[in-house]
Amino acid sequence: MYFNKPPFNEIKREALLPEEAILLIKRFSGIAILAHPQTLKLDFNEFKIKVKELKKLGLDGLECYHSKQTREEMKFYKDIAIKNNLLFTCGSDFHGINVKPDTEMGSGINNNIINDNGKIILASLKARIK
Repeated sequence: MYFNKPPFNEIKREALLPEEAILLIKRFSGIAILAHPQTLKLDFNEFKIKVKELKKLGLDGLECYHSKQTREEMKFYKDIAIKNNLLFTCGSDFHGINVKPDTEMGSGINNNIINDNGKIILASLKARIK
């Protein structure tokens, strides 16, 4: 079962503005991470501007490693996170073998997100929540 199929895809969902989402996350002591940044479909310069805007609103980090990203995109997002003093995270986007059979939990598609940054990511997240 997946939420983009009937009857779940017919449920009306209210969208939040970025500032509303960030405030809500912060209210509950969460860490605001921009997941799947490639889905914004912004060119590199537009994305840099958007990150600066979101950081002013309280953004804490970027998902820099994702199954649907190229190596170049992963490097770009990580560089932007570092330049803006943001956390960087990783997500395989695994939703189960029946939903995404080509995606492995924790390693992505054909191990495309395995990297040496796991310990760095975990340490930076732990430091941020202290």
